[in-house]
Amino acid sequence: MTKQKMNNLIALVFKQGKDNSKLSKSKTQPCPQCGYPIGIISGSNEAICKNCGFKDPCCE
Repeated sequence: MTKQKMNNLIALVFKQGKDNSKLSKSKTQPCPQCGYPIGIISGSNEAICKNCGFKDPCCE
């Protein structure tokens, strides 16, 4: 593998890592009780507020 191809591959992997971090940030919503960011998937551990303990009543 040439040095240029290797640099292109590294740049591509770095770019994909940046894109993935943007996706993970968009998978949150404010807690209805205190406004702290929580996950958007009901029933998941990420959807329980780490600040006030709010849990969606549909999942109890």
